[in-house]
Amino acid sequence: MLEALPGSFQRSLGKKFTRGQAPFAYFASHSGKYYGYHFFTYPAAVAPLRAVLEGRQKAFRAHQYFNLIALSIALASLLLLASQPHVFWPTVSMAFLTPVLWFTTYASTETFVFSLGLLALACHLSGRPVLAILFNSIAATQYQPLALLSLFLCAQWFWVHRSGLRQAWLRALGALASTALVFVPSIFFYTQFGVPNLIAREGLASAKFMSFRKFVGLFIDLNGGMLLYTPGLLLMSAVATVWAISRARRHPWGLGLCVCVLLTLAASTVQRNWNHPTFGISRYVLYAIAPALLFIGGELRERARVSRWLVGLCAFALGLQVLVHRENGWFAYRANDAAHHSRIAAYVIERWPWLYSPHSEIFCERTTQWCWPDPATGDTDAAHLPVVYRDPRTWMARKMLVSRCDEAKALAVGLLTDEQRAHIHEAMQHCSGTGPMYINF
Repeated sequence: MLEALPGSFQRSLGKKFTRGQAPFAYFASHSGKYYGYHFFTYPAAVAPLRAVLEGRQKAFRAHQYFNLIALSIALASLLLLASQPHVFWPTVSMAFLTPVLWFTTYASTETFVFSLGLLALACHLSGRPVLAILFNSIAATQYQPLALLSLFLCAQWFWVHRSGLRQAWLRALGALASTALVFVPSIFFYTQFGVPNLIAREGLASAKFMSFRKFVGLFIDLNGGMLLYTPGLLLMSAVATVWAISRARRHPWGLGLCVCVLLTLAASTVQRNWNHPTFGISRYVLYAIAPALLFIGGELRERARVSRWLVGLCAFALGLQVLVHRENGWFAYRANDAAHHSRIAAYVIERWPWLYSPHSEIFCERTTQWCWPDPATGDTDAAHLPVVYRDPRTWMARKMLVSRCDEAKALAVGLLTDEQRAHIHEAMQHCSGTGPMYINF
């Protein structure tokens, strides 16, 4: 099978496929069949196109073609909002100029989930709430935290139609059935493996991995956060949150949707693998872009009057996104990968290291250019620490991640000045607790 792929694909996939063995991340079920620890909604969607291209020279590009088709259909669905120009134009422009464009060539679920999210957005804001629940639930079978949004939209539908449920019983069944799709992956894995989630069974997702630093990093991290790659969306989300709070007493569902989006982001922090693979922006931010756009679009729809400042705000937000893509690439990402610090992150660490203290996995992997399990989990051998970021021009240490209270290892790092050694000694005198700690120079 690998021989049919281009050389670059063979080099990459050769590490995951060994002759005579199950592929990486595939496990034997009770029936003896092998399944991956991700549910197979996306592969099943691509399968018809793969069948059509079978035997052709470009058959290996089926996922890329599918991603482009799915994204095109999703963007075209936003035409359903054309009768609401104050919603349509900001939503279309913000939906198109997102980092999802960089993932269309990637045979993974990001583009698929984003496209389904846009379909849900278009249906919900154009008065088709049951279809919105359906599309979002399909997306949730591939990325489970989105199940929260389906449950929220279903609860909202029942509340809005609570006085006429008898007349709308068929749509009520449709809403319930659409929401129930979010439980399909858990039911499947339970019947096949005896556990509802293979990722959790393999120790790659757990509530113990959740942290406030990871959650905040989704917004402001200088390597993969919204501030760096979707600043326009972050600005519009902040303004929409103010609008939702201001009308929360009269219409609480807007604020409820905001909280739901935040909970979706918070739920993603259960993942152990926090830094890679990605193109610039964190993939967990990417999964939440469509729900954030749904929230923004809903708040824009409530603005009966379009003022000049609102037009200016949308134009400014769009301008920020244009700058991001002008700097990093329009349809292909050309900046740093997950093994290197972004230019902004490196600039800050080299000059003001105390301003940027990311999640330890992000710092370690991007400083050492090596796949690094998170030291905070306790699963990493402490012998790998400390990790030191050095200014590439002077080779002076600027930031260090070290095991807490392990002064001997910190002082054993080479090329430290006497002043830096004294600073390490002082920092260790005031340390407490367990786990790694940052020392800035």
